[in-house]
Order: sequence, then structure tokens, then C-alpha cells
Amino acid sequence: MIQIILFFVLLLASNLMQAEVRYVSKTGNSTPPYTSPETASDSIKKCIDVSNPGDTIVIEKGMYLERLILTKKVHLFGAGADSTIIQFNSDHSVIHVRILSAGIIQGLSIINTSSAYSHSIYTSMLLDDTLIVRNCKFFSKSSNIDHGSGHIIAYENYGNGLAFVSTLSDYTNSSILIYNNIGYMERSIKTFSTHATILNNLFYSKESIMYLQNNAPHLVANNICISENNTVGTGIKGLGVTFLNNLVSGYFEWGGIGLHLHGVIKNNIVINSHTGVTGAHPDGYPTDYVVKYNNFYRPINTYRNMLPDNTNIDVFPMFNW
Repeated sequence: MIQIILFFVLLLASNLMQAEVRYVSKTGNSTPPYTSPETASDSIKKCIDVSNPGDTIVIEKGMYLERLILTKKVHLFGAGADSTIIQFNSDHSVIHVRILSAGIIQGLSIINTSSAYSHSIYTSMLLDDTLIVRNCKFFSKSSNIDHGSGHIIAYENYGNGLAFVSTLSDYTNSSILIYNNIGYMERSIKTFSTHATILNNLFYSKESIMYLQNNAPHLVANNICISENNTVGTGIKGLGVTFLNNLVSGYFEWGGIGLHLHGVIKNNIVINSHTGVTGAHPDGYPTDYVVKYNNFYRPINTYRNMLPDNTNIDVFPMFNW
């Protein structure tokens, strides 16, 4: 009987613990538990501290000078990236998403421009956690998003920094899905053991643009990738990557698109590059690859360490760049 009573008590308690909406603003009277605009907290951190897992925190417009370490799953919704700004200048990230704390981050500007090690968001999640980042603006000296583990979905964001995203994970089950973003970068996007799907983005870099280092496989499709300066490197490259329908522009000595050992390059346009496509790897040249139906417009060398294919063309792509 005691077990039955305990079961119903726990069931009732679980029903009562519904997710709350809590508020942060510059005009509220900062009265816990911050569940109305009138009682809104003056601090995001204070609001997180009283929140339960699953709660949503609505952050009104204003500048919030705070560092947020998320240790529970809460959703952060700003009033828009042009009006809700979180800034914390340090060698750390502005927002650190830790174990069991991945939720949604939306409508915020996240700024950390103090040092070469500063990120907007850093993750150290469980492998089955998924963080969603949408409609945000990032400004940082290092990577905008520095991904440690778990899964990230980032879309409709703007990033300005060393790289839009970089991953340090040694876990092959981690992943990133990046689509419909704009990134202005000093250097390339880099991944290690993380699976990458990169779609419909505009990336502008001062050097190379993308380096997907592990054998994932990865998909990179429908992106515009532009490099500002001449570089001895490669525009977009990786191991086990399928490159489809991308436009790559920049003077890349090694190649506009590159493969390490194996992958697919189809229906891409490469312009202004010293070399169209390249194959290279410390262990040898590519042996299992497809390079077809691409337009390599007026390179000095079309192929480097790869065999020619007569489905590829050299034709003016009908636009001025």
C-alpha cells in the first residue's frame, strides 16, 4: 500500500512540475520567481538559478553584462538579436552549455571580443544532447561556436569571428547541422571527429573557408564560399565529404575544392582560383573519388593529384564577381 501511495504522490508531483515561462528585463521589479513581465529579473543568471529544467526564459531588450553557465535545460529567447545583447569579455565563452542543459537559444546578440581565446558559445554536452541556436548574432575573437560534444543545429544566424564554428570533439557520434547562416571569418571552419552537414550558407573568409578533417561522412551543399586574400591552401576541403552545388571564389593555390583520399565533388562552380580541384593527404593521393559536372572557370591548373574527367567544364558562369 505504501508503494502505491508513493507512486500516486510522485505522479501528482510530476504533473505539478510544469515548465514555467520566466522573464528578464530592465524594467521589472526583480521579484522571484520572475514569472511575469512585472516581476521580471534584472539578471539572466538570477532567472536561470530559480528555473527548473524545461523552463523558458524570455529576455527583453537591453544590454546584459553576464556570463552564463547552463547546468540545466532552459530555453533562452531574446527580443531579437539587434535589441537583446549579452556581452562578457573574458578568455571564456559568454554561454557555456554543459551536461543535460541543451535547449534553444534564440534572438540574441552574444559578444566576447576580449582575447584570441574568447567564444560566444561553448558546449560540453552529453552525446545525446541537442542544442538549437537560431536568429542570433555572434561577435568573438575566436570561434563563434566552439563545439565540444553532443549535437548542434544552428540556422539563420550571423557570425563574425575567427570561425563560425569549430569542433574539438573526439566523439564520432557528435554532429553539427549548419544551414542558412552568414559567417564573416578570419579563418576556416574546422571539425575533427564531428559529423558535419553544412547547407545554404554564405561564408566569407580572409583565408581558407572549410576543413572537415575526419572521415565522417560529411555533406556540404548549396553554399557560397568566398575568400578575400590569396592563399596557398584550399578553399573547402575534407575527408569523406560530398560537395554539391557550391560556389567557391578565391585565389587558392592548392585548389578551390579538395578531397583527402575519398569523396564526391559534383555540380560546383570554382572561380578565381589558381587550381580548380585537388587531392592530397599525408597517407597518399585520393583513390576513391568522383569529380563530375563541375565548372572550373579559367584556373591555371584544373586538376592537382587527380585524374581529369570530361564532364567538367571551363565556361564563364554568367555573372560578375
